[in-house]
Order: sequence, then structure tokens, then C-alpha cells
Amino acid sequence: MSSGREPWYRRLQLDGGKSFEELSPSEQVDVACDVYEQEWQQGAEPLIENYLADLQVGLRKRAFQELVPLECEYRIQRGKKISFRELADRFPEYSLVISRTI
Repeated sequence: MSSGREPWYRRLQLDGGKSFEELSPSEQVDVACDVYEQEWQQGAEPLIENYLADLQVGLRKRAFQELVPLECEYRIQRGKKISFRELADRFPEYSLVISRTI
């Protein structure tokens, strides 16, 4: 988790009274993607970096594979450009995923 910033999942109220940490890994990724998309729909421009930082290391690649297409879609809808180079500079460890996405 990044220091000085509250994890995005601390604001959640999950069904059944579970905490985010009690969810299965698959559910954690799904919730992360849902919340990320909701932020875009509400007019924000959330950072993928924050979502990845708050997930367990083993879940980050899967989450990234789902978050990048969302970011691309919403940026295009807002008339903003997105390039391989920009994403590869932000996420060099995921350049193969990026090349398959955009």
C-alpha cells in the first residue's frame, strides 16, 4: 500500500458485512475493477497505480489486464489520447499486456 494515502477499498461497504480482505482473490479483483469504473463514470480520472498498489502482488497482473481496457475506453470517450508509450512508461512491467490491449 502507498504511504500517505488511504486505500481505495477502505471506503467500501460490502454486502454481507465482509471486509475487502475477506474476499477471495477473484472477488478482490472484480471489486477493484468495479470501483475503478464507477470512479470514471462519476467524472473522476482514477489512477490504475493506486488500485494496483492496494492489491496483493499476486493479483496485480490480472487486475491490470482488466483496468487498462477500462482506462483506454473512458479516456477515448472523453476525447483524450492514449498511447502505448505513455502506458509503457507508467507500467514497463506490463508492456506485453499493453501491446495486446491498445
